[in-house]
Order: sequence, then C-alpha cells, then structure tokens
Amino acid sequence: MTLIITLGAPWGVFRSSDYCLSDPATGKPVQIEAGTKQLSAQGLKWIAEVAFTGVARVGSYQTREWISAAFAKKDDTYSLTRIILELAQSGTTRLRFVDKQLRHLSICISTVIESSIRFILISNFEPLTGLRSNSVAGGLQVFETPLTRPRIFIHGMREAVTRADRRLLLGMLKHNASREEIWAALGHVNKRASEKSGGRISSQCMLTELSPSGTINSQNVGGAAGVPDSFLSGINMGELIRNNFRTENGKFQVLKDGNWVDA
Repeated sequence: MTLIITLGAPWGVFRSSDYCLSDPATGKPVQIEAGTKQLSAQGLKWIAEVAFTGVARVGSYQTREWISAAFAKKDDTYSLTRIILELAQSGTTRLRFVDKQLRHLSICISTVIESSIRFILISNFEPLTGLRSNSVAGGLQVFETPLTRPRIFIHGMREAVTRADRRLLLGMLKHNASREEIWAALGHVNKRASEKSGGRISSQCMLTELSPSGTINSQNVGGAAGVPDSFLSGINMGELIRNNFRTENGKFQVLKDGNWVDA
C-alpha cells in the first residue's frame, strides 16, 4: 500500500511519498526506485505534482504507464481538468483487468491552476478525509478541495503514522516553518512509518514543495536510484534524462553516438 503524506496551505504544499513496490501475492518489496510512484507535469496555466499509492504493477498492468500517458503529448492549451477526467476514466477501464482484491488505488495531485493552489484526490477506496473502505468502488472518483487553511492528508498505510506525528507536521505547517524544517520532519516521519510497516513503506522517499507561484522543488531522501517522469507541455523530460544522461564514478556523462562520454 505504501505511504503519501501531503501538507497543504495557501502558502504551499509539502509532500513525502515513498518508493516501495511490493509483490501483491507476498507483500514483500520488489523494487525501490525514485519515480516508481511520482511524476510532475506543467501546462500553460497549471502545474501539478503527482504521486500514487495502491496497486502499481500486476502482470502486464502498470499504473504509472497510464498515468504518464494521460500527461504525454498534450499541448499547452490542454487543461488539467480534462486530464483529471481522463485519468479517472482510463484508470477505471484499466483496473477492470486487475483482480478486484488488488484494485485499491489513490492518486494524489497537488496543483496550482491560475494561481489557485488545490489538492485533488482520485481514488476508488479513500475519501479526502475520514475512514477508507476495505472494498473498492466501481470506478475511480475525483475529490477536490482548495487549500484555504492548513490541512494534512495521509493516503496509503495511514495507520503507520502516529497521531503525535500528525500533530507535529500540522503544527509545523500552521506555524509556517521553513521548507527545510518541514522536509526534515516529513523525512523522519516517513522513516518511522517505514520501521512500523514490515517493509511495505521504504525508508527512502521523495520530498516535494509546490509554491503558489507554480514552482516545484524536490529532494530524493535516501539516495534511491531513478529519475521521475516530468512532463513539460506534454514532453517527458524525465524520460529524456533517463535515456541520454547518467552519472559514472562521480562524473556526469551524456550519450553521444551510442557511447557514454564525460559531459
């Protein structure tokens, strides 16, 4: 199930999302890599930071594949509202090919649309707040709320985050702590949740900040390999980086004429 913690307020959205993919049959982790469940995207009038929790990969089914497809090859005029509806519709269709016991999925989207900062949840078993359902709905539903006051949203293995840690994080947000202070706290809370999860939450995580000006900052905690998808006007810049750049022995290299050379 893994874990996403989102702190939202009019002055910014802060998030931690872990990297662990688990075998649905055994519950054991099979992959820990940055970008397994995270991506970002930007259009002409909006910017979005996306993470998901729940089913990630079963046989040939891959959640990240169809989420990325919804953001790919869209021109600047393509609205985020249209993409959100496409995500809910295409996800509902694709999840029908997954065993019903494994279909649980929540997609958490922090976004700025024309200077309005908002939180959007697409889920078939979790509401924005309150108790989640053990069963899945017939389709993915869209929930949206403006961030007019400090809020905390926890999705995935919510039981791994203690009440004390929830109060700590929300208190820091209410007192307008710095990005560095909030990121440090989120990293520690994710690590404590990992220790309680039996391996289903990775101690490594992605920390992000989305500002009302439409700027995304991020930090990979724990040094996990990987580059998340990042869409700019429908072009996957993350894929370009993965295919054409790498680090080797501390040096930055680029792919040139089929060979890796120092940049």
